[in-house]
Amino acid sequence: MNRRLTEQEREWLVLGLETLRTGEYFGGGNWVDLETNKAKELDQPLDPQPFLQQIDELRVVDKCPCGEARCHTVTFQNFEIGKSVAIVCSSTKDSRMLIIHINEDTGRLAELEIC
Repeated sequence: MNRRLTEQEREWLVLGLETLRTGEYFGGGNWVDLETNKAKELDQPLDPQPFLQQIDELRVVDKCPCGEARCHTVTFQNFEIGKSVAIVCSSTKDSRMLIIHINEDTGRLAELEIC
């Protein structure tokens, strides 16, 4: 597999990366801390531009083989096993988990998890 992003994948990436601006990228302001039962504080806002600029060059090179109907997890050309770190953990408009990973060595977008 080696293809361009679908419009839906592009939309999910933009949706997730835009949470970097607000500090909501790990559920801040929206999720409840299980220990305190209080809304999780916002994370430090970050500039999403370096990641948004990568979107046009992304190539989908693999997809999750799990077979779950709501799963739409894809890996990009920058993915390397054991070098992926989540920078966004949010949700889609239809309430699925949206996780965006980068390659921790290069800082390039590596994976989009939708489940």
